Amino acid sequence: MNAKMHAFCLVILSAGPASAQLHGGDVDLTVSGGKIVTGQRVYGAELGEILPNEVDEPGFDSDPGTFPAGSSVGFAFVDSLRVWDGIDFDEIAPLTMSTQFGSSLGPVTTPSTPGVVEGFALNVAADGSWHRHLDYLLNPPATNGVYLLSLKLGSSDPTIGDSEPLYLVFNQNVDESVHDAAIDYVKARVAGIPEPASVVLLAVLGAALGKRRRI
Repeated sequence: MNAKMHAFCLVILSAGPASAQLHGGDVDLTVSGGKIVTGQRVYGAELGEILPNEVDEPGFDSDPGTFPAGSSVGFAFVDSLRVWDGIDFDEIAPLTMSTQFGSSLGPVTTPSTPGVVEGFALNVAADGSWHRHLDYLLNPPATNGVYLLSLKLGSSDPTIGDSEPLYLVFNQNVDESVHDAAIDYVKARVAGIPEPASVVLLAVLGAALGKRRRI
């Protein structure tokens, strides 16, 4: 093995364990600027892949040392569950979604009117990492559609601020092209907006502008 190849192998071997810490598809968590930061703000998931109306993706994951040992990380819903109408997520869904962790914590259910619902917290590992998968259940009548769940993450450590809102777009037995269109909408219209009320306002303004263009 020549010197260049030896150096290349050392780089791969040293990088491998660190990059293997995080699970693909999970929400990648870091702490930056004194608050929790997510790798991105919008994630899609398919309900019913294992159990009807339910999924435990996306999970949450972070590298060791991200959070103080002995602390915990929790969540809060920051809006009602919303349903895709083919144009936007203005409409509040006529059903709710619940989140729990196994049989020990929850369920915590989205509010029927816009508001904040505090969830539960789970302990950080001894090495400062946090890798958890919550169960998301679309409650009866579990109608087919694409649904938007908005939440924030927070740490029990008072020096770490909450994350920006995180948007999970769930598909319940709808064609994947529809799901993709809804995800693209959220990425374009929602991800940069910090408050759910502003999200609705932006959607309404966008629809109004669209109507003007068609006149």
